[in-house]
Amino acid sequence: MTGVAAALSCTGTGGGEAGMTAELYEVTREQLVDRRRTALARLDIPERELRQRAVEHVLTPEERDALAELEEIDFLLGDDA
Repeated sequence: MTGVAAALSCTGTGGGEAGMTAELYEVTREQLVDRRRTALARLDIPERELRQRAVEHVLTPEERDALAELEEIDFLLGDDA
């Protein structure tokens, strides 16, 4: 099974680049699809309506966070949704 490498966190001491570390995780396509499904399930609206609300600039903070997560997942999946 082929995985997708994704930088999920970056930590540092704030003192420049020398203290920065990034953790990379390998996730499968199935894990990303499941994460996407879970993000959508947390909302009370379908994805199409969520994206329309974004166009209209009327997203709640929760919806904005969910949309950002969906877009990150879509990028990793190579989808243009």
